[in-house]
Amino acid sequence: MEFVEASELKGILEDNDLEQLPSENDCIFLNMLGAEVIRHHFTPADAEPAVQRPVADGAILHRVSIDRVHEVFEGIIHRLHLDQIVIVPVARWSHLFDGIAFSLAENEDWQEFDAAATVERNTRDPLLVLPADFPTIVDVVQALLRDCEELAQSIMVLSPAVPLLVTLVPGGTMQVECGTPVIADELTDILEKV
Repeated sequence: MEFVEASELKGILEDNDLEQLPSENDCIFLNMLGAEVIRHHFTPADAEPAVQRPVADGAILHRVSIDRVHEVFEGIIHRLHLDQIVIVPVARWSHLFDGIAFSLAENEDWQEFDAAATVERNTRDPLLVLPADFPTIVDVVQALLRDCEELAQSIMVLSPAVPLLVTLVPGGTMQVECGTPVIADELTDILEKV
């Protein structure tokens, strides 16, 4: 895992037809444009989420347990055989790092990264993640969904190679936007199991 300059994100945004939405309480979210975009919105079935995000027009709504949301996220990154993902915080990294600190206190891989990332805590610089670190990111996502309570602790996951945007919000909400029907079809098996 390594941080990259925010300017390097520009190409990914353009290639995937992503726009920045107006700031929400100092949080910056992305939205995928295009007539072919297919949206899925996952929300907890057993409780109201800690943070509410509006369901996009035309999104397919899935009410599932928080554990299932975590499993769907993991299935997405594995099913699409992504060779890298980029994680973008909606606010400063410090919000997320503070929110997941207790849950990941015994995760050695995360602790090593957290110690090295001290200088990045007050930035929004994108984080480039390769497959070897996907298990750590899955742990981060699980901690975010279960333990975080603020909108500013949300993250967005992008792929430089695939038109995909996954937004993960505290309390168990996940929004998935696929830019082409081909990608959406790849995810059908995962989503049908929810």
